[in-house]
Amino acid sequence: MKKYTELSDLEKYKIKNHIGSLAKLVMIDGKLSKSEVEIMTTITERYGFPRTELIEMIREGHDSEYLVPSTTDEKLEQLYDFISVTLADKNIDMKELDLCKNIALSLQIKQEKINIIIMQMIEYIQKNIEFKDVVKELHDLL
Repeated sequence: MKKYTELSDLEKYKIKNHIGSLAKLVMIDGKLSKSEVEIMTTITERYGFPRTELIEMIREGHDSEYLVPSTTDEKLEQLYDFISVTLADKNIDMKELDLCKNIALSLQIKQEKINIIIMQMIEYIQKNIEFKDVVKELHDLL
């Protein structure tokens, strides 16, 4: 993967919107846990996203339209990120879960498949399995 600074403006914009949406998710319950910060840091590091911008987004909020990724892998990976953040504090907040389901719908995942995919992702995440190691299995669920 290219460094964030090497990406096109459009690619940076997409990543920033994804990170911004995750920042909204972690603040949906009004509090930020250490485990949520750790998960957000891991995700931003994977994208090469500047930590200072993450902190600013969490502190001040990020208001933009969610951009749907173009590939199935990207869609599943972003949903995996959302579920990871939801599980970070070991407490599944229903508002967070509802937002994840809405994100799945916006990713054009069939409604009848959403609960199955989310439950499978929860299982993988609780077992500390990285997305890259289960992407094929998640494709099979679609």
